[in-house]
Amino acid sequence: MRGCVIHGAGDLRVEELPVPRPGPGEALVAVDYGGVCGSDLHYWRHGGVGDFRLREPMLLGHEVVGTVVAYGSPGTPGPGIGTPVAVHPATPCGVCPECVDGRRNVCRDTRYLGSAARFPHVQGGFASRIAVPAAQLRALPSGLDPRRAALAEPLAVALHAAGRAGDLTGRHVLVTGAGP
Repeated sequence: MRGCVIHGAGDLRVEELPVPRPGPGEALVAVDYGGVCGSDLHYWRHGGVGDFRLREPMLLGHEVVGTVVAYGSPGTPGPGIGTPVAVHPATPCGVCPECVDGRRNVCRDTRYLGSAARFPHVQGGFASRIAVPAAQLRALPSGLDPRRAALAEPLAVALHAAGRAGDLTGRHVLVTGAGP
């Protein structure tokens, strides 16, 4: 299978990689589409994002959609084989105070697809197949074009911000960073 691997600033390669094997609680997803995020561009142009510097080759991408191909263990809960899904890019730790309090979205120890924040890096989703925690899969609504679904993660960020701001009717807002 092929994957889009960053090796350093300006060193982006399409490489042949082994097909991952999903472990217990994981799903194997055939990736159909991925959105290019600003962080992907920073890794390519600068070899990092802020303090998160590349220290090893890393698959880019965290805005991905695809189809469930297999599960790593029988009985793993998740969308059925063949179901189109969006992959939630964050995997919370499940044990920090925020996770225990039901606020997994602010987990202090989350792992994020395609991120050099940790070592070894968390490999991303720009590959033919990826193994991810089954809990991170979201079945796509019937009729939603998977190409549009690749925008689910950045749309969710914008919707969350608008929700936090409250009623915006009649208010002036600034939208900055239109993305790549």
